[in-house]
Amino acid sequence: KPIGLTGMGDVRFAQGKLGEAKNYYQMVLINFPDYYVRDPSVLGGAGLVNLRLGNAAKGRRQLYHYLSLEGVVDNRVEILFALAESYYREGNHLTAAGLYRRIGKLASPGSRAAVISALRLAQYQDDKEIVFSKWEQGADLTDPAGDAPYLATLEKFFNDPRAQDARYGLFRRYQAR
Repeated sequence: KPIGLTGMGDVRFAQGKLGEAKNYYQMVLINFPDYYVRDPSVLGGAGLVNLRLGNAAKGRRQLYHYLSLEGVVDNRVEILFALAESYYREGNHLTAAGLYRRIGKLASPGSRAAVISALRLAQYQDDKEIVFSKWEQGADLTDPAGDAPYLATLEKFFNDPRAQDARYGLFRRYQAR
């Protein structure tokens, strides 16, 4: 029965019916409390659903638990990207930047996660409101080489909602020149 409920949660998640997916995952986690030890993917699905529904703290906890239980996972980059984006949305730029750097090392070059992570790191470096540690410093907005992550995002993922962030970042860089 928990296998079927997890499968239904996965199907609903793929269909974009996040509320229904959350219900299926919760049924598994509540009615079969040790099932996640045998199949940690239920925690991964539940964590992603919770992040997308706005319950960041619970979603992060489930995703970190999933990563620690599963060890080697095929969707590690996707999970780390979801975690990084949740920290970014919350304004925790230092934690998000660390995760984006890790994604840059793990993701295949040119993949969505790699390109968007490079964009987020460029935004982090370009943001003049962020106070950097003494080991880091912000980017020079007048340097045209810094445009590369923004341009790569616009070339590969121009329809992605994050492309607007790339456009705004380029605008700010051009404005600084």
